[in-house]
Amino acid sequence: MKIKLDEGRNNLREGRTTGIGFAFLKKEGEDFFRGVQPISPCKDYLNDVVYTERTGKSIGVYGLTTKKEGIFDESAHVAVAVCPNQSGSKHSEFASELKMLSENMPKVEKLMNIIEDKIGIKQKTKLANASENLVYAHISSDWTTSTWMANMWAFLFRNFLYCADEDPYKALECGEISCDSINAKKVVKAIEKIAKGGLPKQDMASFGSDSYSIHGAGVINYTQS
Repeated sequence: MKIKLDEGRNNLREGRTTGIGFAFLKKEGEDFFRGVQPISPCKDYLNDVVYTERTGKSIGVYGLTTKKEGIFDESAHVAVAVCPNQSGSKHSEFASELKMLSENMPKVEKLMNIIEDKIGIKQKTKLANASENLVYAHISSDWTTSTWMANMWAFLFRNFLYCADEDPYKALECGEISCDSINAKKVVKAIEKIAKGGLPKQDMASFGSDSYSIHGAGVINYTQS
């Protein structure tokens, strides 16, 4: 498998600058993928790509300008890596996160699949180590039907990475390490809401031309809708 990454991360004005980062990929050939955005630990950039892919409308926000590339069909492709800061300096948890990214994919995949069963996603997430600091994820297009869903997938991945617990809800609460843990209860609320009511319907037209609202329309925003 070959993955060509977008090298434009220095153009981004990230809300989170280090740690586990994500980018959508476009499949351009047999076992060849290209990043349609830079890998960033600010997972809200995924929201921007989902909006553009689902509406066809390009937006520019916090250093990323999107354009529709037709990257979603019955599935989607995501790259995951541990990101230093934009200058290349490694944060204190870089080595431990790199080790987890190398070793913990079977556990993360299992926990993700439990959640997918719970919310009715039939095509399960599959993860593979593409290189020392690069994971390839093959996911259902159900995770790309709204900014809320794509954002939640990234939240789950990042938090499941930290905990050995086989109960996904308990795994989300490993707060000693993951700074996302403060929002764990809100994400559990979102999962339960989707499990009862089905995949969320998002009125993307309601954003109008407000790129910043699109960028901020993550899973925490969904629990408040």
